[in-house]
Formats: sequence, C-alpha cells, structure tokens
Amino acid sequence: MWAALLVAIAAFLHGSHHVLAGDDYIGKRVFLKTPASFVNLTSESWRVHDSRAEIMLAIRFQPNTKVGQVFSLRAIGQHGKKIMKLVGSLHSGYLQIDLFNGTGDSILNKPFSTHFLDQNVEHSLAVRINTAAKTLSYRLESTSDHVCEITEDINLAEAEVVPTLGGGGNSMIGCVTLVTLQVGGASPPRHAIPIASNEIDECSDANECANRDCNKGRCLELEVATCDCYGTNKSGPNCRY
Repeated sequence: MWAALLVAIAAFLHGSHHVLAGDDYIGKRVFLKTPASFVNLTSESWRVHDSRAEIMLAIRFQPNTKVGQVFSLRAIGQHGKKIMKLVGSLHSGYLQIDLFNGTGDSILNKPFSTHFLDQNVEHSLAVRINTAAKTLSYRLESTSDHVCEITEDINLAEAEVVPTLGGGGNSMIGCVTLVTLQVGGASPPRHAIPIASNEIDECSDANECANRDCNKGRCLELEVATCDCYGTNKSGPNCRY
C-alpha cells in the first residue's frame, strides 16, 4: 500500500491526475493567502470501520513563508470525540511532523528535524500511520523512509478522518495540494468536498513561472505568477524600472 501511495504521487507529478471539478479538492492547488487560511475537507471514503486501520496521505506544498501549518489530519470519533491529530508545519524553514492524542499530548517519538525546505519551491511529502504496528513513516521528496514510534494505542473504530489544508491559526502562506488520502482498505477517493474554509484561492499552474520574465527578480507562484523585485533595485511587473 505504501508503494501505491508513492505511485499516486508520481502519477500526479506526470499530469495523469483527473480533471478537476469546481468543488473537488483532490489534486487542486490551493493558495493559502494569510495566516488565517484553511480548508476542511470530507469524503465518504474517509470513514473508518477497522480499529487498527492504516492511514496514508500524500501532499505537495510550495511555501512562501518559513513558518506556519501546512496541513493537519484529525480523527474524530462518535459524538465529536477527538482521537488523534497529525500536523505538518514549518518552523524557521524546517519541516515538523507531529502526532497528538485526543487531549493534545504528543505521542510521537521522533528525532529533531533536519529537513530544511527552500521557499517558493514545491515539495512532496508522503505519510503513513500504521496503528497496528504503532509506527508513523514519512518520506520527503525522494529521500528514504523515516520511521517514528507512536507511544500510545490509537483506536480508530467508527472514526471519521478530516484533512485540513493550512489552519491551526497560523497557516503557511503558499500553495498546497492534497494528492491522495487513503483510510483503511477503502479505495482512495476521486473527489473531496470542502466543509469549511477561509481566506483561500486557487494557485496558478505550477509551470507558469517558467514563462514569466522577471529580469533579475524571482517569480513567485501566488494566485498568479508574480515577480518579486526585492534586492534588485528595480520595480514594476517585470522588475525592469
């Protein structure tokens, strides 16, 4: 199943992902505009029936800031009971992966992060939570797997998994894409719909900067490809004045 997740990322990168509907957020490049930005998503495929289900997530993101939450993944039980929360965030440019129980205590035994991520560059991340083995594995870009111990049992029976892009009251600013999310033995959904959102837009295509002339400035893939003239002593839409 882990290999299948990596295949999904590769397929997305080579442009074989499905055509997007207006309210479909699988494969959609979402622009997180401010620290208050977020979008919560739902799908029938993200309801858990096995208490020891495996969760696999693939995401791509292009940060314009060095701090902020990239995504979270909550497991919510019956009557709104909080079961666990997975968080991916940036701290001074370093990627942090954290896992919390229902009371907000960290339950992930992990080393100090050494993953420094360049801004304005798109990164890929795959995460697998194996509740039976009590492990969390993740792979950043094409690096080898990093395996961390989960220090508490997680019972996901009858839970619903809710992914959030951005959020946390301190969202990363930049583009983020949910490539796929698979829960238990269910097939990954082809569609996901938003249930709540704030301060988001759609990002420009990933290759728009390839055709944008910014002179000595740099191109930022925001809502549209935009030239950043900082440090060039130039101004204007193409950093030429």
